[in-house]
Formats: sequence, structure tokens, C-alpha cells
Amino acid sequence: MNIRADQLQTTEDSPSSSTGESRSSLLRIKDSNDVYEPFVQCTICQQILSYDVKNGTNSLKLHVQNCTKKINLPKSTMPIDCYTNKIAAVSSDNKRMVTLACSKCCAFDMRSFNSVHGDGFKQICQVLIDIVINMA
Repeated sequence: MNIRADQLQTTEDSPSSSTGESRSSLLRIKDSNDVYEPFVQCTICQQILSYDVKNGTNSLKLHVQNCTKKINLPKSTMPIDCYTNKIAAVSSDNKRMVTLACSKCCAFDMRSFNSVHGDGFKQICQVLIDIVINMA
């Protein structure tokens, strides 16, 4: 099925038996002769879904509900940039201190799953705190 090759096109016509939110989120697909194909396109995720009038629209309704839920869910993890201020420049001395602290962390705490419990990790945190305090 190739919508972009000008062989097929979406229309504003929704599946005849769809109702509510799913009706506005689904587009019927026609061929170049204006004949409906047994497919619809979800306007939320752009996915092409199989549709036949005889089979009804329950699966299409469920698809639209799931797409809507995914959009409305907050992201479970936010990027670290959201929690930090943009610092213009970090001095080479500060970079060296962090590199040294990371090296010590690796030397002291070679247990990857326990890395946040060791003395090396505490040293890295302290160096980072000291750098932020000195920059403020």
C-alpha cells in the first residue's frame, strides 16, 4: 500500500460505523478511481489499519483509544537537561577534577551495580558539588 506514490489517497470520510473520537481520528483510503480500499489511516500515529465494513470498528476504536492514551501520558523519564541550568563554560581545572574523581571511582568501586554506594561515587558527587558552589 503506497499512499505517497499518488496511487492512493486519504479522505476526510470516516468509517461509516465509527463514532465519537475514533471517527475524527480515522481517514478512509481511496484509490485513484475513487474506490474505497479496505484500510484506514490513524491521524494520531499515521499507521495504516485494516478496515472492512462487515467486521465493524471495535478494533479501530481500541487503536484510537490506545494512541490517545500514549499521547496524554507524561514521559516517565525526563532528560537531564530539564533539571540543570545551562553553564556557559567549565574550566579545564574543573574538568580535570571531575576526570580524576571518575578515575578514583572506577579504582575504588569496581562493582557496577553498587556504584552509587561506594566511596568513589561519593567523591564524584562532592567534586561536582564543589564545582557548582565555586561557579555560583
